[in-house]
Amino acid sequence: MRNRTRAIAAATIIATLAAGGTAAAASATDGKTGTANRVDPSCGCYSGYVSSFIGFAPADKPSLVVEVVLDDPQLGHFGGAVAAPVFQSVMGFALQTMRVAPTGTSAPPLRLERN
Repeated sequence: MRNRTRAIAAATIIATLAAGGTAAAASATDGKTGTANRVDPSCGCYSGYVSSFIGFAPADKPSLVVEVVLDDPQLGHFGGAVAAPVFQSVMGFALQTMRVAPTGTSAPPLRLERN
């Protein structure tokens, strides 16, 4: 992610959080929640919601982006309440699997072995 893009994304996230956004469930990572009315094609009316969370990590040098979109979630509908926890699980797994160091640290040494 280019520095300018990262700065714009971070500023948007900070402004949303400062304005009382719903990203509290994923505040350890940089991201943005979303909640929208869902269109039901059978009637052309709104029925239910689409909830989302998109974020990047680590915050100081992004290397991964994860987007979670839930169509008509059943246990709540705000992105910060239903999509952010999924984001945290997926991003946490991805960061560990790819051995990406947390913000402000360096990656652990990778031990190589011969077979």
